[in-house]
Amino acid sequence: MNNMGILQPHKSVLKWLPIFFLFFCTATAHAQLTLHKSATLAELQAALQGPGLTLSNIKITKGLTGHQYGTFNGGLDSAGKGPVIGIPDGIFMTTGSLTSLLGPNSVPDYSGVTPDPPYVDQDLVSISPYAKFDPVIIEFDLIPTGDTLNFVLSFGSEEYPEYVCSQFNDGFGLFVSGPGFSTRNAAFIPGTSDAITINHVNNGTAGIRADGTACTLGNSAYFNDNGNGSGNANLQLDGFTKPITAPLAGLTAGETYHVKLALADSGDGNYDSGTFFKWLNSTDSHPVDLELTTVASNMAPVKNGTVAITYTLTNTSTTSDVEQVQTLLEWPAGISILNQDGEGSYNPATHVWSTGPIGALASTSITFNVQIGQEASYTASAEILYSDHEDPDSTPFNKATFPNEDDTASVTLTPSEAPHVTLKVRGLLQGPYDNASGLMQDKLRQQGLLPQTQPYALLGHNGTEMLSPAVAALEDNDAPTDWVLLELREQTNPAIRVAASVALIQRDGDVAEPQTNETTLHIPNVEEGRYYVTLRHRNHLGIMTATPLQLSNTATTVDFTLPETAVSGKHSRLLESHAALLWAGDVNSNNSVIASGSGNDLNAILGAILSHPENILGNSNLRLKGYLDGDLNMDGMNIYSGPDNDVNLLRANVLQYPDNGNGAANYIINGSLPE
Repeated sequence: MNNMGILQPHKSVLKWLPIFFLFFCTATAHAQLTLHKSATLAELQAALQGPGLTLSNIKITKGLTGHQYGTFNGGLDSAGKGPVIGIPDGIFMTTGSLTSLLGPNSVPDYSGVTPDPPYVDQDLVSISPYAKFDPVIIEFDLIPTGDTLNFVLSFGSEEYPEYVCSQFNDGFGLFVSGPGFSTRNAAFIPGTSDAITINHVNNGTAGIRADGTACTLGNSAYFNDNGNGSGNANLQLDGFTKPITAPLAGLTAGETYHVKLALADSGDGNYDSGTFFKWLNSTDSHPVDLELTTVASNMAPVKNGTVAITYTLTNTSTTSDVEQVQTLLEWPAGISILNQDGEGSYNPATHVWSTGPIGALASTSITFNVQIGQEASYTASAEILYSDHEDPDSTPFNKATFPNEDDTASVTLTPSEAPHVTLKVRGLLQGPYDNASGLMQDKLRQQGLLPQTQPYALLGHNGTEMLSPAVAALEDNDAPTDWVLLELREQTNPAIRVAASVALIQRDGDVAEPQTNETTLHIPNVEEGRYYVTLRHRNHLGIMTATPLQLSNTATTVDFTLPETAVSGKHSRLLESHAALLWAGDVNSNNSVIASGSGNDLNAILGAILSHPENILGNSNLRLKGYLDGDLNMDGMNIYSGPDNDVNLLRANVLQYPDNGNGAANYIINGSLPE
């Protein structure tokens, strides 16, 4: 295969060349990075599309379908030790196969097998004379809305580190031709004329196989050393560049330009290389100056506590407005977003905050209320990805290389060990309970009626607990039935609430955290000590432990479903054969169940139905759908009369209550919670 005359011996005699089988799945993934090798031309075009760009006529000039090119996502996510690509998604190109790219870095000299003969692309050999082996070339046309194009790429290879400063100089080029200039390569190391090749971007040291070929060793700031078969988790490649963002200026808005992306091995087909590529945008070269800042409401929040993080975009230009800005937010593992409030929109799938126009000398902000875990620190960061005007001191995706540019912002939280206690609580609600299965029904969740935010403001709780979409989508025994209120009360005076937290009660009775469904509950800002524990619900009578319990940061289990669990008051729970249930019927949330007489709960059910705007004729048998306190069986319907009504359950509880020996209809079931 070596026809270059003066080249060193073929690398296949120097190192073992492994041969790998081809795969037939549509996507191959290692942890977070996913390569989609069966991407269609339309999917490739969509992945290349960016703001201000119109693409057409995409074609694959060279490259094996299903092996040498496709789309990728998860490029910001780490599977473990070692650097990551640093580009979230886009297209990939490789001179080998998918396994040439995917981690871990298990061997120092990985080579896939591509059967095509050498192919000379005149543009590509202009930047690396022997780059004609295993090529992959993608071409298309584009029309920009501005006069500048911006793109980001990461180039890597198995040639590192041995063949730095040799003729095995694999390379990548982005060649553009069209109105105003002839074909030119736009892929360079920033601030230089150095093309993207092994010999131009590397670790700054000539390799052990260097042969005297001219090279540049001063661009190591752009290089990630991924070891040499070291086992680093994220990529197989022994080295790859940090994201390199570059502009191509001098275009004419609205004109058509031809683009060619080209990658090839140099010297022979061994030791594969790869490129991850993403178009960013087309912009107007009339400059603006955008600055991104961030601040946290508390730099040392308590572990498992909440904190507000605010990002602010400022247009410091005195004359120019910007119409649109996109900012990528990066959240570390262990941080959960509870809610956000501010200007623009936030996409939780892509983590991109998009704003509308920002006038000269104006700013816009967004605030995220987040919950943290128990790690020693959490760093949240952000970087401006796009605006419709050029920002001379802002380069997207380069914060790993230049972390102090004003288009990036980060905040590091160092959680403190504030006092807290930990609980595991169980309970069962009579209304939705099914004796046959021993589970509660989750019809409120199934019908999408569970509110996203906690509903216990009327019981004096002003927390910000929110239901996460992932928890709302659960369908097994851990699916949420409803919200409940958990309280800790003073040991000497149980009428005094010390702390409270709103959580979800699962079908099987476990009380769980609404963001994660974790059943170990952390109550912050509570000193270790003895407390009464109460469990309350919006239309069931609450219950409380018979005595104060010793609580600490080691989880204490309180299982109100067990009949033998001692609770305050007489007949405070409905005792079934194998379970104890909270009594249904406290529609007024006044710590009592009343079927007849002043302040009765039946009137609350009827009143909600008669006063509803849809009940024009005042029918008492209207079936009212919603998240309503009168829905005692929690099937999503508030029904006063007719089949499946909620009234019969309330009346039956009063008539059959153990202390109502005469079966009086006006008997009052008083709750056991001190007030």
